[in-house]
Amino acid sequence: MLIAVHAAAITFDELTWPETWASGDTALFFIVTPEQHRLTWIANLIDTGALKMSVAATFPLAEGRAAYKSGATRRHHRGKTVLIVRDRPVHHGKEREMAAVSNMMEKDLLEVVPPFIVQGSSAMIRLLELPPGDPGLAPHRHSGPVFGYMLEGEMLFELEGEAPYPITAGEAFWEPGGEVIHYTVANLLADRTSRFVVVMLCAPGVEMITLVEDEELVAKAQERIPAPPR
Repeated sequence: MLIAVHAAAITFDELTWPETWASGDTALFFIVTPEQHRLTWIANLIDTGALKMSVAATFPLAEGRAAYKSGATRRHHRGKTVLIVRDRPVHHGKEREMAAVSNMMEKDLLEVVPPFIVQGSSAMIRLLELPPGDPGLAPHRHSGPVFGYMLEGEMLFELEGEAPYPITAGEAFWEPGGEVIHYTVANLLADRTSRFVVVMLCAPGVEMITLVEDEELVAKAQERIPAPPR
């Protein structure tokens, strides 16, 4: 017996029916053709509890053949065999529907483990523009971690303990903040403006940015790492 939620959701592949047809067999197998709007409809039925299903077994995608064969060998276990495609959070309700119809592209730019973030810290998103050839802000410190993305242009970026390096449009960057000195954030282009956006976490009761005193800069001058030749 074949029970379908919607008859049009099921199509049968061309089969050579066996002589056992007369014995009452309906088909040896069937092919399900997925359609987005019907899958979304079924997902909503599951979310609301109107449709319930049981899972007999799960397999990772790499074991698809074993999952297929398990249907012929499994006994006394009703339910579906599920292939796990990827370990991601499952969307529900409207979120699931939006995800099903979205053409959104995604690209991971940066993944880091930041240092300890003080409880009660605030966050600020800031857009910065460096005019052509601008040397940027003098050496300074941030009270918390900073995460940035280069929108256009190219800048020279230097943190304490690291050699200066260029950051170009489309690249992400970050700095731990705290006691680490941010030496350089300069526009490397003499004829164009460079623009980037940052998310700064600020510890409570502390200025977001503090300039480094000249005496400290002189004392640490020998510790700076020169830039590699370009």
